[in-house]
Amino acid sequence: MPFTGSRTYSGNITVYCWDMTEDSRQLQQMCRSLGLDWQCDAKAESRRREIFAERLLLKEIFGNDASLMHNDDLAPFLRRIKQKISIAHARGRLCVAVGNATQCFGIDIETHRPRVLNVRDGFLNDDEKRWIEASDSLSHMIAWTAKEAVFKAISERSLIKEYRNQIVLSEFSLPATDEFTLTHRSRFIPKDEKPQREFTLIS
Repeated sequence: MPFTGSRTYSGNITVYCWDMTEDSRQLQQMCRSLGLDWQCDAKAESRRREIFAERLLLKEIFGNDASLMHNDDLAPFLRRIKQKISIAHARGRLCVAVGNATQCFGIDIETHRPRVLNVRDGFLNDDEKRWIEASDSLSHMIAWTAKEAVFKAISERSLIKEYRNQIVLSEFSLPATDEFTLTHRSRFIPKDEKPQREFTLIS
C-alpha cells in the first residue's frame, strides 16, 4: 500500500505521506473500488496520478467525509471538515499536512535538482544571495521550499506578488550530515499596511 505513514510536528500539525508507485489507471481503479470519485479531467499522466492519490490519501486520513475543494486563491480546503490542510507533490511523493483550522501553516516538498541554481535571481533577494553560496544547490532547494511553504500558509495568496522581497528568510547553515532537521525563521512582508508576519520553518 502506498501510504507510508505520518509524522507530527510542533503545534500538533501532522504530515501524512503517500508514495505514488502506481500509474494513474491503477490509482483510478483504487478510487473506484473504494467508492471515491474516479473521474478526472486532467490530461497529463503526472497530474492524474496526483489527483487520484490526493483522493486516496485524504480518505486514509479523514474517511469518506473528505471532499477536496479550492478557494479563489486556489488554496485547498475540505468541505464539512473543520481542519486546515496543505498539500505538496514532488515526483512520486505526495504529502498532506493537517492542523487546526485556526493555525497558519504550509508544506512544500521538492526533489533535489541542481538546476534550481539557474533561477536563483528569481526567488532570492540580495541579502539572501549574500549568505547562500551561488554553487550550493541544497541550500537553494531549502530556501525555495521554505518560501513556497510560507506562500501556501498565507490565506490571502493574492497579497504575494513576488517571492524575492516579500518572503524573507533568516540566515541558516547546513550541518555536515546527510540527514538533518533544520529549523529557521521567515517573514512575510505585505505590500499594503498589514503588519509583517513571522513563521518558523522546519526543513
